[in-house]
Amino acid sequence: MLRELIRFLLVGGFNTVGAYLVYLLLLELTPYLWAFTFTYFLSIFTSYVLQAKLVFKTKMILSAAIKFPLLYISLYFINAGLLYFFVSTLTISEVTAPILILVITVPISFILSRLIIKKPASEQACKNTVKNRTKAVKDE
Repeated sequence: MLRELIRFLLVGGFNTVGAYLVYLLLLELTPYLWAFTFTYFLSIFTSYVLQAKLVFKTKMILSAAIKFPLLYISLYFINAGLLYFFVSTLTISEVTAPILILVITVPISFILSRLIIKKPASEQACKNTVKNRTKAVKDE
């Protein structure tokens, strides 16, 4: 699990830096919450693909692909609430606030992403094993 965590941090870092750069670009064109929302949803898609393939090294499975965005939509509301609180109440810059929010949300994201992505893959592997064994018995 430690290797997964390291890969999660590296892949997440890559995805986060990319999203942050898009966020900064969009700040020039839109209000900060709009910029944050767009980049957040864009990063959900890239995050699922990168985590399934590179972090947890599993096949992308439809059930996980459906649950994954639901997790990150929930995390979005946590992030957006924290962003609003940090910017409006604590008067932290809208440029700095998203970075601080990561300290809170990254551990939650890792644990829940691992549960969503790995569990369906292991269940599918078990189903395939049972199916192959059943077929082998029928063939005998």
